[in-house]
Amino acid sequence: MRLVLAICLIGFIGMPAAFAQDFGRACLLNGPIYQLSADTVTWSMTIGEGHSCVRGVRSAYATLDAINLLLQPKSGQVALEGPGFIYRSPPNFHGQDSFSLSVTGKMNNVSGSSTILVLVSVK
Repeated sequence: MRLVLAICLIGFIGMPAAFAQDFGRACLLNGPIYQLSADTVTWSMTIGEGHSCVRGVRSAYATLDAINLLLQPKSGQVALEGPGFIYRSPPNFHGQDSFSLSVTGKMNNVSGSSTILVLVSVK
């Protein structure tokens, strides 16, 4: 019984290190909600080199009609998928990248558009 408990404790102690390792590969996206009022918002994203990040741009307050890529990233690649995007960072690249999207739709039954500038930090 004590041996099983010791093995379980060792497993739990080792888990945070594994999670920390995977965390570097995850993509984190932060930024304010767009208003579809000809506004521009800036989002920041952190991603590991050579990885992909799938993120949506939907808002609980808006109905989207279209998403368009306005500015391609210089280092990575962006593909639009449904109500979101996939960003792929190049292998062996560490540094800054960016791209921008436009979203059009309705908020509070008023049509409009917003620009989303995504600043990417590849670690």
